[in-house]
Amino acid sequence: MGFGKPTWILIALVAMPGWGDNRQADTTRLAEHLARFRTEKPHELSAPEFYTVQRELLAWIHARVGRGQTVDQLNREMKAARLVSDSAEMGIQQSERSFAGFLGEIRVERVSGNDDVRALVAGIYTGVYCNYDETAMVYGRDFTRRIAVVNAERSYSHGHQLQTLAAGGDDLGNGSVLASAWVASSCASSWNGSVFRIDRVRRQAVENILARDVLAYDLDPVKIAVGRESVTFQYTAGSKESDVLMRAAVAAYEIRGGRALRMAPLAPLYGGFVEEWLELGDAEAGRWSTPEAARAHHGVAAIQGSFTWTRAAECPGSREIALEWGDSGKTAVFRIRGDRAVDLRMVSVSDRMSSACREVDPRLVVSKPLR
Repeated sequence: MGFGKPTWILIALVAMPGWGDNRQADTTRLAEHLARFRTEKPHELSAPEFYTVQRELLAWIHARVGRGQTVDQLNREMKAARLVSDSAEMGIQQSERSFAGFLGEIRVERVSGNDDVRALVAGIYTGVYCNYDETAMVYGRDFTRRIAVVNAERSYSHGHQLQTLAAGGDDLGNGSVLASAWVASSCASSWNGSVFRIDRVRRQAVENILARDVLAYDLDPVKIAVGRESVTFQYTAGSKESDVLMRAAVAAYEIRGGRALRMAPLAPLYGGFVEEWLELGDAEAGRWSTPEAARAHHGVAAIQGSFTWTRAAECPGSREIALEWGDSGKTAVFRIRGDRAVDLRMVSVSDRMSSACREVDPRLVVSKPLR
């Protein structure tokens, strides 16, 4: 016995993914939940609201990935359900509009250092000023096993976007290291602040080892190298030197007993070494100092504001760099020992240049790249 045309249409619809089974139910729930935040008055998601949306979204993604659906299929389903806004553009013209209640498209992100894993990155619009937060879900190569879920912050307070994700070459999920760099979400600047994270992943549990706020230039990529028990971030940092907005920077860590210990090199430039040394706490600065310089650290590090490199000199076995803080007019002369980045040490901090040194152009010393 045959079927009439309307019956065939119904059978075809029931056979399609998302019709006649539970696949559409979670999409409907997610859409209804998101719709509550799409108000005429701009809304900022609170931490509880954010985590509720995040849990539903990650479960929605994981269920489909587990059935073998592709990222393209997921994005098409999201768009069909109007979960993604057509006008949620990350630009200044949208800075005061809230897109809370919408999602971003899902993308696949490469995990550098480990070809056996991939990441799916999902974004949630959380409010005005382009506030947008991304979550990285790390999977095995075939996306059948989810290994870890990582965000920029331990507890949500502001949106961050993933910039770089790297992992150790061992079996991730069996105690290996996962490192990431994140950029604070904003559409008004390229200096929004960044977060460097180091996590250890074991059996889908993520143990955070480091979460450090960094002033990094958003438009330059952060390079991350992960060893068995080490992580090195190479990036472009903001500088307090009044004539130079940025400088090459490095942050190297060794993982010891669940802690990340800062290791040499502190910086790849003499000028950067001075800036990094001033930013450290007294005890940490002492690791890169003679006892004399360590005693001087607290007082000189307390001086705030931008500065100018005023003089520099080549000395027997060391170099001297003088700076002046613009707001206070205070000055200091830093004597540094070492010709390689990993060997740099602060020898002394004084109020005048040494007479036995040969004065040179400060730019030749401050910005000299080191091995």
